[in-house]
Amino acid sequence: MKLKAYNTIFKTYFSTALQSKVDVLGYLIVIAIYLLSSLLFGSAVYKDNSVIACYTQQDMILYYTLVGIIAYSMSMNTTDTISFKIKYGNLSQELIKPYKIIKIEFLSVLANRLFNLAVFLIFFIAILL
Repeated sequence: MKLKAYNTIFKTYFSTALQSKVDVLGYLIVIAIYLLSSLLFGSAVYKDNSVIACYTQQDMILYYTLVGIIAYSMSMNTTDTISFKIKYGNLSQELIKPYKIIKIEFLSVLANRLFNLAVFLIFFIAILL
């Protein structure tokens, strides 16, 4: 009986760890595709002209990069995390703590967004160099 419980716990934690690693890998692939497509599109549009409507190629690349960074950093999915906590039984552990759950969720989302922003900037700088 105990072995079955440990097996279930192992599968739960393993799937959670695998999901987080695959999410980061997928995020890195999306960033690379976004940046490369922006650079290729900008190069194709500005192939013959150095300035289009008072904007240079560098201005447009900077604009699309900033739009991507701002759009991604402003989006939130706290409803997904709360529903996962309810599903796996982790919400009750946080409710008994002396902290407000909304603050915990805010700090969690903030930490994830800062991590994603750092990874995005590393890829952006690597592609530009």
